[in-house]
Amino acid sequence: MPRVTLDLTLGEQARIFGPARVRVVKGSVSILGAELGSGEEFELRRFRSYPITSLSEHSSVEVDVGEGGRVEAPVEGENHYFQWLEAADEVIRESRGPTVVAVMGPVEAGKTSYAALQANRALAHSIVSAIIDADIGQADIGPPGFVSLAIPSSWVEWLRALEPLRMKFVGSIEPAPVAGRLITASRELVDAARRRGSGLVVVDTDGWTEGWQAMELKSDLAWAIEADYIVVLGDDELARYMRRATQASVYSLPSPTVKAERDRGDRRLLRAENYRRFLTGARVEVDLERVSVRGSCSLSGTPVRDEQITRETVHSLGVEAVRVTRYPGGLCIVVDSQSPPDPQAVRSLQRRLGVRELLVAYTGGFDGVLSALTTRDGNEYPALLREVDLNSMRAVFDTCCHVEPVAVSFSRLRLGENYSEVGRGRIWV
Repeated sequence: MPRVTLDLTLGEQARIFGPARVRVVKGSVSILGAELGSGEEFELRRFRSYPITSLSEHSSVEVDVGEGGRVEAPVEGENHYFQWLEAADEVIRESRGPTVVAVMGPVEAGKTSYAALQANRALAHSIVSAIIDADIGQADIGPPGFVSLAIPSSWVEWLRALEPLRMKFVGSIEPAPVAGRLITASRELVDAARRRGSGLVVVDTDGWTEGWQAMELKSDLAWAIEADYIVVLGDDELARYMRRATQASVYSLPSPTVKAERDRGDRRLLRAENYRRFLTGARVEVDLERVSVRGSCSLSGTPVRDEQITRETVHSLGVEAVRVTRYPGGLCIVVDSQSPPDPQAVRSLQRRLGVRELLVAYTGGFDGVLSALTTRDGNEYPALLREVDLNSMRAVFDTCCHVEPVAVSFSRLRLGENYSEVGRGRIWV
């Protein structure tokens, strides 16, 4: 691992791209709002890039650069860092009592970095801070599909380095279908952070910022969490909208002009890594008759025995129905198949049965459904469904949960080998 030594004068900057480890040899420096003195270290992970600024007349810094990392001179005119620092410190100066800061902006605008910087500035002022990761599509503190809470005890380099204290399951990596759950979960975790004595709560939001539905979600979220401040990155129009739609004080700040770029493939890889982080644990069996079940039409509905349905299912779909349940306004049929039925055949079956809504699940789609196990204290642990025995009503999960659950929730997301996403948007169970 090559080592680069930086000698910086007061206010002088360099930019570091991870992976890299920074060690202050002499003087003091600022990285992402953290103030590091002699002997202190700061790690930058892959896909992270931050400027380092000298706070002393003479600072000496050693940078161990990993594969793909590098050190560069700052780009001329790159002053976003000082604007971020000024805004973050102003929030802290102006705050009166417990404060909630919502961070908004489009994808790759720097929201996660600003959330970390705001928490670091709170720590620099000896304020207990909390970070709520509500970016369900590119979650860092918890896995995708969850809203998570962490209370950092030291400088924050990346939200992914934090351990979640509490997680709430929303069951989607797309905010539109679960807007209500997302808002409710965020509010619950703000309350949990306050109960733990946090004087500053930072809520990092998703990058969906275009269209009326997105505006409704962002403004409704701001009202629900009682945001005192909204920091908008890289979108002046969104900032103007939030000033009109909320009572929060709104800052409009620039996105970094230089950043470690991530394409869609990189984001998929990061999601897969975070699924793996939380889903590689024990394999547990759950008696579905003893728990509440959410997100499953076949397990929550009322079982039905009807020979006509059985015959019509074989006739239209060419496979056996292994379970049939009714729910208000609809019918769910589970078929014994390793592949999904033809949508046109399902519509034909719906007409033949004369039902308003028909959902068809297939047994081959059970394995790999992202789920959650809820414990008595209300915490929700990530779990990956491996199999369901519809006769004994028992399910097997991979999970890090070691406490008997009181509820099971299923998502509309299915993972395949290496925890990659292989299906989304449909009822799987």
